[in-house]
Amino acid sequence: MLEIYFKICYNIDMKNYYEIHRDSDNSITCLHSVAPFKKEHYHSKIEICYALTDGIEFMLNREIVKMKKDSLIIADSFDVHSTLGKGEYLTLIVPDVYFESYKQLKGTRTLSRKYFTDKDEVSKLYFIVQEIFKQNSADNTNYIQLEGLVKYLLGTIISFSGFTEEKLPTSYDTLKEVLIFINNNYRQELTLDKISSALGLNKHYVSHLMSKALDSSFNDYVNGLRVDYFANNIDSTENISKVALDSGFQSLATFYRAFDKIYGCSPKKFIDEKNSDLKHQKKVGTK
Repeated sequence: MLEIYFKICYNIDMKNYYEIHRDSDNSITCLHSVAPFKKEHYHSKIEICYALTDGIEFMLNREIVKMKKDSLIIADSFDVHSTLGKGEYLTLIVPDVYFESYKQLKGTRTLSRKYFTDKDEVSKLYFIVQEIFKQNSADNTNYIQLEGLVKYLLGTIISFSGFTEEKLPTSYDTLKEVLIFINNNYRQELTLDKISSALGLNKHYVSHLMSKALDSSFNDYVNGLRVDYFANNIDSTENISKVALDSGFQSLATFYRAFDKIYGCSPKKFIDEKNSDLKHQKKVGTK
């Protein structure tokens, strides 16, 4: 719980992050959520949000959509998203094992429209979402029926939206493979050469893929993960060097530059503020 708290509350300029735990789970997730979840993130799954109230601001690829009650929005695979404002909404998160045919049909295109407010359109989509919620929570889930409902939902979305040609990475499957490898190995010495060798890819292609899809260089992305690890595991100013090196940094100079770029302050100041807030939380908890 603390890990999520620090990502949200202390991060000043952290770029969006890859939710590897999402892509490690091939089950459908159905949630009744409360905004905000401010941290910009992405994954290979499709995430659909239905607004139960007004007041939700959904950030999709750095554009804020002020959602109205009974509207619906879609974050496609690797769309960067987060929820701001205040309000309640239903979240449906579908893993890519359920929409292979959708990926093949979409190719390098993108949905022309991802936010739906038309009453008839939303009503039809919401009905299917509710059916998926029911089937997913059943004692004896019929996975063939569940997959059929997902295909029906995506097919209905396509019929309302259609696709637009856009310069997208040629393979999101490859991007997912690269990100999982990085997330599993960032605490070691990691280079584009090592990744390309391990995955059988051209290193220039890997660099281009990350830049286009994530708006981040390879070094910035890896250093961001390392700084994030440091922020969630540091507890004392006496351990700065040790935890920084444990995070995967090969030199303290690189660590200090990366930390200042992301948090805009020194590690010592960050730790002092972190510990101060923890003490405050404990005091509040004992009242």
